[in-house]
Amino acid sequence: MINTRHNVFETNSSSSHSFTISISTSGVLETIAPNSKGEIVLKGGDFSRSEFYIQSALEKANAIAVFCVVTEDSNVKEMFEEMMLKHTGASSLKYDIILTGPDRNSYLSKEVMNYLYEAVGSKKDMKDFVFNPSSHFDAEFEYDG
Repeated sequence: MINTRHNVFETNSSSSHSFTISISTSGVLETIAPNSKGEIVLKGGDFSRSEFYIQSALEKANAIAVFCVVTEDSNVKEMFEEMMLKHTGASSLKYDIILTGPDRNSYLSKEVMNYLYEAVGSKKDMKDFVFNPSSHFDAEFEYDG
């Protein structure tokens, strides 16, 4: 008997993690309030840690912002910005993300990158991930070496 769980990524490593994207946009969605200038400022974060829980809309938006900066994917960045501005009513989206060090990819673990590829497939996917309170990212990674 095979039991398949949807929207959950699993490996044979000694780690526990789940990535849940609600595919329904019905109900009340969260938002992010722009500042007094009408801007939403995204400061990023370190998504390479071995343990974290991301649930707020701002945390999830910051994860996608770091993804956009690290991958330099202009298509994803454009979709993300359009979705964010439309949903929040902000006049602009500002990135205040500073990547220090020689390896840009060190800011996102491979597992986080895999999950975020699922979340950035379309503007609808991004909106569901960022603003649906049922969507979250819960991870604890232990590497076998």
